[in-house]
Amino acid sequence: MNNRRNDSDDLVLLGIAIAVIVVCLFVWKFSKAVSLDFHAGGSLLLGTIMGIAILGAGWWQENNYGSVFTVKNVLPASLAVVWLGFWPALQQWGSVGLFFPGEVQDVEWWANGFTRWGVLLIIVLGGYSYVHRTRDGY
Repeated sequence: MNNRRNDSDDLVLLGIAIAVIVVCLFVWKFSKAVSLDFHAGGSLLLGTIMGIAILGAGWWQENNYGSVFTVKNVLPASLAVVWLGFWPALQQWGSVGLFFPGEVQDVEWWANGFTRWGVLLIIVLGGYSYVHRTRDGY
C-alpha cells in the first residue's frame, strides 16, 4: 500500500516537471518570436496574462458585488499590469547599441524611465479619474 502512494507521488512530481518544461518552452519560443531574452519575454507574457485575468475577474464578478468589481472599474488596473509587463521589453527594444542584461543602458526616449513612469501614471490616474467621473450616482 505504501508503494502505491509513492508511485502516485512520483507521477505528480513528473506531471509538475513536464508542466514546468512546457511553460518554459512556450515562454522561450514567445521570447524568440518577439526578439527578447527569456526574462523580458516572460515578463511581457506574464503581464499580459495577468491583465487578461484581472479583466476576466471584473467581468465574472460584475453581477456579484454590484459596482465595485466591474470591467470598467478594473480596466485601469488591468492596463497598468500589462504596461508594467512591457517595461523589460521596452528596455531591450529601445536600447542604443548592444544590450547587456543587468547593466544600465542608454535607451530611446520612449523606453526611458520617465516615459515609462509617466505612461503608468496616465493609465492609473487618468483611468480612475474617468471611472470616478462616469460612475452612477446612488
